[in-house]
Amino acid sequence: MNFKILVVMMCSLGHLVLSKAQSFTFEQIDAQFSNPPNAFRIVHYSMNGPMNDTVLDEMARYGIGGIQTSVPYNNYLIDETGWDLTASFINQAKERDFQVWIHDERGYPSGAAGGLVVEGHPEYEVRGLVRISRMGKGKGKMVLDLPPDIKFIQARLYQTYNGEPDLSSAKEVKFSGEKLKVRGLKGEWQLSVFGEKILDKNTQAQSTVEQFGQTGHYPSLLNKAACRRFIEMTHENYAGHLKPIEAYVDVFYTGEPNLMATYWQYDGSKAEYPYVPWEKSMIDAFRTMHGYDLMPFLDALFTGNSEQAQTVRLHYYQTIAELVAENYGGQVTDWCEKNGVRSMGHPLLEEDIICHVFNYGDMIRFLREFHIKGCDLHIGRENKQHWIFWMGKYVGSAAYLDNKDTTTIMGLLDPIIGHGMSDLTPEIPILRRTANMNLLCGLNQFTSYMPFNNPDDGYEAGEYKKFNEYVGRIAMMLRGSWSEAPIAMYYPVKTFQSKYLATDKTWKIVIEEYRGLQNVVDDLAREILENGLDFNFVSDDVLLNSTVENGKLIVGNHRYLQLVMPITEVIALNVLNKIQEIKAAGIPVHWVKALPQLGGAMQEHVEVQKIAKTLIANNSPISDLQRIRNSEFSVAFETSGQNLSIARFRKENKRIYFIVNDLKEEINLRVTSQNVKSLRLYNPVDGSIKEINLPLSEKMDGYTSLMLVEEVK
Repeated sequence: MNFKILVVMMCSLGHLVLSKAQSFTFEQIDAQFSNPPNAFRIVHYSMNGPMNDTVLDEMARYGIGGIQTSVPYNNYLIDETGWDLTASFINQAKERDFQVWIHDERGYPSGAAGGLVVEGHPEYEVRGLVRISRMGKGKGKMVLDLPPDIKFIQARLYQTYNGEPDLSSAKEVKFSGEKLKVRGLKGEWQLSVFGEKILDKNTQAQSTVEQFGQTGHYPSLLNKAACRRFIEMTHENYAGHLKPIEAYVDVFYTGEPNLMATYWQYDGSKAEYPYVPWEKSMIDAFRTMHGYDLMPFLDALFTGNSEQAQTVRLHYYQTIAELVAENYGGQVTDWCEKNGVRSMGHPLLEEDIICHVFNYGDMIRFLREFHIKGCDLHIGRENKQHWIFWMGKYVGSAAYLDNKDTTTIMGLLDPIIGHGMSDLTPEIPILRRTANMNLLCGLNQFTSYMPFNNPDDGYEAGEYKKFNEYVGRIAMMLRGSWSEAPIAMYYPVKTFQSKYLATDKTWKIVIEEYRGLQNVVDDLAREILENGLDFNFVSDDVLLNSTVENGKLIVGNHRYLQLVMPITEVIALNVLNKIQEIKAAGIPVHWVKALPQLGGAMQEHVEVQKIAKTLIANNSPISDLQRIRNSEFSVAFETSGQNLSIARFRKENKRIYFIVNDLKEEINLRVTSQNVKSLRLYNPVDGSIKEINLPLSEKMDGYTSLMLVEEVK
């Protein structure tokens, strides 16, 4: 009887529950700040572990706010006993007012349903485009044996100049069977034979077979039908067993779906062939988007530094970006919207833009399809020399771009990244440090799989509960706000798209090959935040729709004072023209370390290069950007330490100053203002709220934060 009553109540309140999870008003915050609701606390990923009253009571004792689970792996998605157990577990969690997130896969990467998507449907399995090429000179004959495990789709013969094929000279070569016979050309030439190869070895999907017991056979996320089959086998199966689904589930979590575009071994070996993501639907989609046939230019995906080769690669990865975003993220989110739940997208290898390209074409474009954007979080250990604490800016900005400011923005506290299995439970101050800097970057929800109650190296219940309360208070304050970052940073994905070549190497080596480009973005992001400033990424479409009013760049709900353009070597002409208009309207524009060399299409390059001659590149705009802090902030901050980071957010008619001490040592914070006489101080450490008069002198312990709230007319 109690179960039936619960389901009826949750059916009627399902959409209310969703809206409550999104954001709280200040009236609600003030009433619950000392004891934040579960909607804002950590969601614990049980790794498919059993749930019962004892386990859930223990989670509640540790202050955890939700569970992330799935049906049992044994007879995955098939065994009715497993479905009954899952329904029972979720019912018990809901009785404790826990968030319930469903992990939509048998482990990770999501998209395969443990291998069931491609079982009986080999046409759905992920593929790569490979090339076998031979060089020659003169009109002699050549015979090439074709490997039987590759489905060859085309052969082209090119003249070469300085070792690079002249794509405009391409001649198609007819062939059949397993041998290709060709007569060469006058002068130097290259023969290229292209084929599609099933990626069923040495991929990320293959790397998790032993851990999760799935098959390792992964579908193509470029294939709309394959993605639809995944949704049918997972999401619709949950909806068929848990009725109504919105009464049971808050979020469907999708973890690291990707194109399997790099070799996944770390023993020094390489893939048999360099390859790029491929699906035959690419051919028509490319033609529709860019107005020309891709097939004569396939060589550009493997080699070439010419303007034409770079342009083909740019267009190729733009096409991939649209297909992955629409076919996977778009279909998942459409289903979730129709069924009253939210979708959550957690991509793979979020740290480097080159990974954004080979995994998704454009990762921010992919993330924008989901209700909740998410990422793995590097833990801010003291001995970590290169802590990418600002990585959350990619996912936070993806939310802001579409003015979805009330969306949850998620980070997975992931102690394995860069550290292995040696310390799965970092000390609480280190966790607090990690949370601080990611909350500063826009996140407002955390998940974790850390063994919090491990008897050997877990946490004491009281301290972990305090950590949950700490992050819950800040998340409650920030969720539903929008960023008042004064700096817009251009997302230079086009530069990386134009340069990425097919590879037979692991992602770690690929990252290092493009490290010089990424360092420009990394260094600029770090310097901005470490100087008490803040930024958001912006993309082409929002810049094109922006306006300038009263000395501010208006992008949706956001107001920026300066625009930085890191390593932007490729930019569409209409976007460049818009940026020139923005500059003429009084917004400082900083081209960092590079100027545009190419436009968005062949016919744009000359004009882009002409405009670029009027621009000036600069190694670091930090001194110019610092003037924002000195002249535009109504409240000034001084500290005895060196690592004070500040982000501003707007909510209702109030401005939230989120202030982080990223030092291990205590500091003294001094707050002054010529215009503001009083503020409210929200302390997430102890849950207190108090009115304060300025000037203020306040001690901040190491790795802690404060929130000051100002009334804004």
